[in-house]
Amino acid sequence: MERTARIFTRLGTPFVVRATITPETMNAQTSIVRYIRQCLGARIIRFEPVYQAGGNPKTSFAPEDAKFFARYFQSAQEIANQLGCKLDLSGVRPEEIHGPYCNILRDVLQLTPDAGIAGCFLDTNRHDAMGKGMGKGMFLGQVAMGSAPPFMNMNCIAQLRRSAMRIPTKCWSCVNIYHCVRECPEGCLISGEWTGSPNLAGFRCQLYQHLTEDWIYQSCSV
Repeated sequence: MERTARIFTRLGTPFVVRATITPETMNAQTSIVRYIRQCLGARIIRFEPVYQAGGNPKTSFAPEDAKFFARYFQSAQEIANQLGCKLDLSGVRPEEIHGPYCNILRDVLQLTPDAGIAGCFLDTNRHDAMGKGMGKGMFLGQVAMGSAPPFMNMNCIAQLRRSAMRIPTKCWSCVNIYHCVRECPEGCLISGEWTGSPNLAGFRCQLYQHLTEDWIYQSCSV
């Protein structure tokens, strides 16, 4: 990774470094920024909280972690500014109107190794896309053999898009109503599957609110 970064830097090629933050590294965010900027030379850094989709819940964040994560992230952003780079995360982008990460909303389809067409990045084969749970129910068609065009269920795609664009009632009064991924991928508006409660503010929901409120306060204080 360091060798590749040196090559990019020597060629003048801009690049982004993403770091997945876990509960164990939550309080090391400033150190991670320093390493990425000073050792890799990246000018754009993206932190993403680790997500739990069917795995071990002990490796994921709990709702009560949100305020601590936000505090460490804000400190890391200050360090990034001092070092001449930018730190962000994709879950909440107040400068953009957006929703879940869902590929359906981005007109992106995923081809699986068994010639299936899926609408969720969590689906790695046709069986996953046809099952239940996070990213399931997203089997959209298949790639035909030979020169035949692929078959896609356009009615299904339209229905899934409507589901993915739905705004839950708990979001109606939130400052991030149009700027949040709505706890995706740990919560799916299409499948209705959630690792926590769909009616309560989970880790991501609370984290994004903490961060956005702080960014608004900072912009008003300048």
